[in-house]
Amino acid sequence: MQYSLQFASLESLVGNLASVKPAVVRQAVRSALITATSPLISDAKRAVHESESGALKRSIGRKVKTYPSTGSVVCAIGPRSGFKTTFQTKRGRKVLRNPTKYAHLVEGGTKSHAIPGWKKPHPGARPKPFIEPVYKAQNQAVQAVFAERFIEVIDRLINK
Repeated sequence: MQYSLQFASLESLVGNLASVKPAVVRQAVRSALITATSPLISDAKRAVHESESGALKRSIGRKVKTYPSTGSVVCAIGPRSGFKTTFQTKRGRKVLRNPTKYAHLVEGGTKSHAIPGWKKPHPGARPKPFIEPVYKAQNQAVQAVFAERFIEVIDRLINK
């Protein structure tokens, strides 16, 4: 699932950016995205339904990437790789959990489906969204914090 924050142009936040180097604008955008999305990440972690391993909650974070060819800056929020966890179930079985492989199933739920070796089909799982409700609740606040931080960083970098 993808959700996005889009501004018509950054010029709407700060007058004419033509005189500012693109690298400075990208640095300001990255800084503003990191600051603006911090509350969203902590709320998403609180919204995760507690599981046996806790791997999903620990894995939620952000990745900010800048594409040099277009100058676009993208911030992805969700389960990060590197949080594989081996834990022992209540029945004593050791299980490997990788949140990047199952987070979307928790968020959106699953339909009833057959599992090889089971006599009856798996009944499916209800959705337990943890990103979507937080995104919808904080969309306006994130945009406001982004705008405020962007202006602050641009002013600081220009006046260096």
